[in-house]
Amino acid sequence: MPRKIIPAAISSTLGALAVLSSIAITQANAAITGQLTQPTVTFNGHSESDGIQLTDGGNWLSIPGVIYSIPASVGVDVTWDATDRITTITLPSSIQPDLSGLPNINWEPTQGQVLLQLRTATGDYPVIATPCINGKMSNGLPNIFVPESALAGVLNRIGIHVSWDGKTLALTTGQTSETPSPATSGQETKLDAAMTMASLFNMKAVGTSHFVDVPTKDAGMIATVTARSKLDGQAVSPMFSPDARGKFGSGDGVTLQQVDAAFASAFGIPEDSYRFMPAGNPVGVADSAGLNDGVTTPNNLTTGDFEKLMANLKRALTGYKTTKEKGVYELSYRPTAGDFAGTVGIPLTTQQANIAEAIGYINRVQLVETGRNLVAVLPNFAGLQGTPTLQTWASGGDYSTGRAWHQMTVSGYSTVGQALKNDVIVQGSATKGLSFVIGFENNGHETSEISVSASVQGGKLVVKYN
Repeated sequence: MPRKIIPAAISSTLGALAVLSSIAITQANAAITGQLTQPTVTFNGHSESDGIQLTDGGNWLSIPGVIYSIPASVGVDVTWDATDRITTITLPSSIQPDLSGLPNINWEPTQGQVLLQLRTATGDYPVIATPCINGKMSNGLPNIFVPESALAGVLNRIGIHVSWDGKTLALTTGQTSETPSPATSGQETKLDAAMTMASLFNMKAVGTSHFVDVPTKDAGMIATVTARSKLDGQAVSPMFSPDARGKFGSGDGVTLQQVDAAFASAFGIPEDSYRFMPAGNPVGVADSAGLNDGVTTPNNLTTGDFEKLMANLKRALTGYKTTKEKGVYELSYRPTAGDFAGTVGIPLTTQQANIAEAIGYINRVQLVETGRNLVAVLPNFAGLQGTPTLQTWASGGDYSTGRAWHQMTVSGYSTVGQALKNDVIVQGSATKGLSFVIGFENNGHETSEISVSASVQGGKLVVKYN
């Protein structure tokens, strides 16, 4: 395989990091020498351990394991190119890495070695070629172990500092992404926000918390919203994180970022799925879904803005909103974990853009009750990017893409690409209902799909997002 010549990045005014000492490769086909272990992991003092094996028992750390231990809200992602043996850490626009003093690397893929590079909007920046040990994570995906010093040097360039004592891996950014500040008059407190959201999601108080700033009557519910959970074996972040050991931060102001993260947690979306969300974080999905509509203060939320968020949340939990016209409804997207499962082989940015457009499409769909029938008006594809796909079905129903009506076949109606110039109108029995799936086609795979079904039960419209 020809060598890949990678030029050094332009040096910035930041001081160069110390050159990492070279480490000899003991053998070409390195193997895991110690027992795989899961150490304690913290990020800015908060536990982030979720069962990913991070070390082979020595000073070799798992690159994907460590990256996945960084809260998804930070927006850092990692990919592995097995052919060129390159591990790429992709950064959000909010992180400006230190690119000073990067070396020229004459890279030739070699068994037992890996090239670590940073990816920003302006390009890829190789940082170090280092020995590695290849393995597999419990889910079967590749696991790449490198010396702790090599990974620490890369993360240091993005402002994440690594401390490893063989038992505990502490990741710190020097300061948390949001510095808590007390709520002032007219602002919503973190405690009130947590209790309100727990009530809307019908959560049950489990156990008790021992935070010194939480009233006894609220201790059980705060224990619930600060607890981690799992969905199909994947870690789901707590709705709210404590400010510090023994303190919840009850009197702090609550921010838009905190509320949006709580949305994602309460809807049961695993942390590993955040990178497939619009913009790669819960704020992106909340923006796309309209959950943040009407909010003007992203930092400490005013009581009025928090009430707007909760009104938007109630609409999403219902799955639709009423209009001024009787029997006419507009869908309101409700997030589900399956919507952000991701597809192997499709660029991450493509999947993020596709799911954002699919969510926007959902929120433009209208449902109309007409006597014993239920009608869905599914928008055309005007303005959508990529290759959108639409499938719809109604038992014994009809559909129209223009003036004529056609009887729905057993397989329903489907279309792919930009050919859909007119709205699709689907009509079926109100009680039997109708359904549709909006998604996108990429390299022969259908991705970023959202499935919706609607029917009238007991005289009330019921919308389900599957």
